[in-house]
Amino acid sequence: MLAILEATAIVILIALSNAVLQRLVLNVRKIERLSQEIHRWQEIREESIRKKDKKLFLKTEREKRRIKKLKAELDKEKAKNYAISIALWFAGLKLAEMILGKGFSIYLPPLGIPIGFIGWYIIVSLWMFPLSSRVIAGRVYAMLSTVRGWM
Repeated sequence: MLAILEATAIVILIALSNAVLQRLVLNVRKIERLSQEIHRWQEIREESIRKKDKKLFLKTEREKRRIKKLKAELDKEKAKNYAISIALWFAGLKLAEMILGKGFSIYLPPLGIPIGFIGWYIIVSLWMFPLSSRVIAGRVYAMLSTVRGWM
């Protein structure tokens, strides 16, 4: 029973760390702004094709290079997200190995099979990651933003 609690605590720690770090590292406003601008350009371009408006189409084609740069910027911001998640995943696996040992498994009666830490991680993270990113991390981020404002 203690092993289940320890494994769950590790997953929760990873989820909270992931949510807080993403809020601190990612520029959410920039991501939203870039996404909106790219989407708006794509809509105008599709409209020009649908209406067969050559003048509007040429205008969108002239902006294509700028939009490619915006897409590259957006991809760079998203890559930060992936890097944080991957780094925390490996750190969590290492922490689980140190605390739980290599032969860790939990028997799940409904399934009738034992699962390791990765299986337990998947089960717990299905409800923990959305909860941590929306509720808990938002409060922590607000608190950290307030503290930064005082400095």
